[in-house]
Amino acid sequence: KRADQPDWVWRAQKLISDLLGPLESSTVMKILSSGRHGPGSTKTSQGNRVSAYYKFADFPYSVTSRASSYALAAISGDPHWMDILESSGRRTKLPPGLQHCAVPRVWKEIQIFHDCVDIVENEKVTFAPKSATIMRPIGVPASLNAFLQQGAGEFIASKLKKVHVHIDDQAKNQKLAWAGSVYFSINGVENERQFSTIDLASASDTISIELVRLLLPGDWFAFLSDLRHDGGELDGEYVKYEKFSAMGNGYTFP
Repeated sequence: KRADQPDWVWRAQKLISDLLGPLESSTVMKILSSGRHGPGSTKTSQGNRVSAYYKFADFPYSVTSRASSYALAAISGDPHWMDILESSGRRTKLPPGLQHCAVPRVWKEIQIFHDCVDIVENEKVTFAPKSATIMRPIGVPASLNAFLQQGAGEFIASKLKKVHVHIDDQAKNQKLAWAGSVYFSINGVENERQFSTIDLASASDTISIELVRLLLPGDWFAFLSDLRHDGGELDGEYVKYEKFSAMGNGYTFP
């Protein structure tokens, strides 16, 4: 009930809902079609095979069960990508009775998709240096989850630009950090109107699932949840996430 929530919650919900807009089928397809492979590792492309070339060429792909239908739609919408699957030599069979039937193309695509993609629910938890003394936890996602997450991240980033939030441009932050340092004191007297920029420690790890559920429209929460990993594997053990998304997820920063 509205009375149960502080006013800032309702204000935040309204701002976020207005920013994202309704999640219509056309919006979902736009996000899926704008997916891309990022520069990082995935569960099926690691080491020196992390360029987009290898991520398209290395089989089997990987995806979580909840994201698999979105991945199939993204691949099905790109005839060239479907040709890559067909030429991979991984097709085991055509659906029974459909070898000579031209109508049910979707069933043939579903079959080759399942021959080329492994279902993996957990991502891999690893660490990368953040500084000389601090290691940052990173989630290494399934390859197709990462592809879809990039599309969602770019969509959110494009919406943020419309309200003058440019997350890919640090110029404003750098200018304000410089000003905060220069005008920390005036004529040797501490400036009471001083300001500073902040860098949160493990910022992505503090974005809880319930916070995102509270603030995002229900359809957006469900959609982004379908693209994420529920947990990761660390030293052979499963770790269930209470955070919504890890570093390594393509929409975490947006």
